[in-house]
Amino acid sequence: MSLLRERAGFCVNETRTIYLWGSDSVLSAVRPLVRWPNLRMYSMLLIAKGAVAVRGHRRARLFCGNIECAQNTVEEALDTEREDEGEEHLFIVDSTSAGERLDKLLVQTFPGQSRAYYQELVRRGFVHVDGEKPSKCGIKLRGREEIEVRFALLSPSRGMQLIPEDIPLDIVYEDEHIAVVNKPAGLVVHPAPGNWTGTLVQALAYRYRELLDFEENEGNEYSERNLDQRPGIVHRLDKGTSGLLVTARTPEAKRSLVAQFASREVKKSYLAICVGNPVDRGCIQRSVDIPIGRHPRHREKMTALYNNSRGRPAQSEIELLAQEGNGNISLVRVSILTGRTHQIRVHLQYCQAPVLGDDLYGVTDVNRRFRSSVLRPLLHSYELQFKHPVTDQSCRFLSPIPSDMRRIIEHRLVTREDRPLWFKNLCFHDEQA
Repeated sequence: MSLLRERAGFCVNETRTIYLWGSDSVLSAVRPLVRWPNLRMYSMLLIAKGAVAVRGHRRARLFCGNIECAQNTVEEALDTEREDEGEEHLFIVDSTSAGERLDKLLVQTFPGQSRAYYQELVRRGFVHVDGEKPSKCGIKLRGREEIEVRFALLSPSRGMQLIPEDIPLDIVYEDEHIAVVNKPAGLVVHPAPGNWTGTLVQALAYRYRELLDFEENEGNEYSERNLDQRPGIVHRLDKGTSGLLVTARTPEAKRSLVAQFASREVKKSYLAICVGNPVDRGCIQRSVDIPIGRHPRHREKMTALYNNSRGRPAQSEIELLAQEGNGNISLVRVSILTGRTHQIRVHLQYCQAPVLGDDLYGVTDVNRRFRSSVLRPLLHSYELQFKHPVTDQSCRFLSPIPSDMRRIIEHRLVTREDRPLWFKNLCFHDEQA
């Protein structure tokens, strides 16, 4: 509770209830709890999880225990990032840009959007200068500052708008509330510099036109635009990662899925082909519980931070499925309990077995030898389990091994004459020889 008192300064009585006064709405009362840019999303999360109840006209009561569930939800919101952390870009201001306005430099650094768009990002708290929110859009930079930008879709009057695109999607399941997509490698989840168009968000908007109807409305606290700036997206996969991704078609479904991800109720399993063996000799499983944060020197990368308090908790369970005779290549299944940026790639690098084809965290010489057949990090979202946001039924979806990974497995790890049961199960519809 000391963390809550430090952050918010609320009154905590003997019943472990936090009282918040002087606010016209529950959302604005809860907002001081949150340090991340997307404040309204966390407020919605607390409400969706039953952590907030209203007493009187101008007072919100936050129960820190439901009796324990609500407190855990608050601490989850304070201490962890969302599964969908958004597309973030970080750069160091060059000395030649000293004296330049912040909004003007953003336009120059990330062309393709107007200055008004970047000004709105600054106002909404999606831009940080040396870790702090700037006081205004036109602050003059001195040079050598670290600028971090998280890109978001905004209303048409304020910059980037969502334009639907007819992009074919592999839909594994859909109903009026959710859709589960088998994302191909190379498809970006949401717009960002270098990929303003041709993303999954635009493909979803074309297929599900109702996503365009969630307009920002000040009179509706549960507006989709207030909940997030990426319609339908509740988690994401990196551009090079293939596999399953669940999306929401209604604000109600999105709130439920966001809460499930934040409370770690969603089960996610990935398949990865690694350079080396990430588990200990003689073992087939390994647990990795190492915080992840921004690399201190190479700021475009994440890294395992060991005892560094600035890292965010990250937990992965690794299971060895097969390995080459000499141990150079292995196939592993990774189940993640948290959803940090690049978590699996960073944890496998920490285990000295980076993902094959990973140019950011991998082994350059090995990637070069496989360049003709491996064009992306060989990481695949294989299994996804969650509760349906409306029916509360358990949902489990599987995705077959993509062809580029299957070729490596068949040629180097599993012979056609002696395929184990797990390989047959992973390939589902393929012939079982």
